[in-house]
Amino acid sequence: MPIDRIPLPDMVAGRLYATGFTDVGPDPDAALASVGADVLLCLLTDHDISLRYPDFLGWLERHTGGRAWRFRIDDGDVAEDDATATMALELADRLRAGQGVVTHCGAGIGRTSLACGLARAALADEDLAETLAIVRAARPGAGPENPLQRAHLERLAARLRGVRAMAG
Repeated sequence: MPIDRIPLPDMVAGRLYATGFTDVGPDPDAALASVGADVLLCLLTDHDISLRYPDFLGWLERHTGGRAWRFRIDDGDVAEDDATATMALELADRLRAGQGVVTHCGAGIGRTSLACGLARAALADEDLAETLAIVRAARPGAGPENPLQRAHLERLAARLRGVRAMAG
């Protein structure tokens, strides 16, 4: 699958991309360069990485705090609500600041969709159905993958809309 651009509201200067590990694991610098992005948000665990592209762990370690950003979520699972909300708000802040961010998990469908959906929830005045339709139109097959991820997305999207309303 390609690196897909997720549309953002017009007033957001950054660019958000979604993809799978196959597209970034072999050469993350080339993947970032291919879309002109600044940072890679990796949603994989170390175990996930070691099964496919173990050298990618070294790249992440060398670039964390610069071109790499980690937020580990087990495949098919979710992370703790407060930590996930903080990640989504940081992602939204980076996008507002004009950064290009490539998000990825294993296939670029479940965990990646959570991150992209929550970033849009923090940036756009739209309901979750509209958010998911936009993400899915840009990234065919995008999740959430299961009821656990769906409930997590619903709960946190509502929370992030409230934070945006207070900040706006």
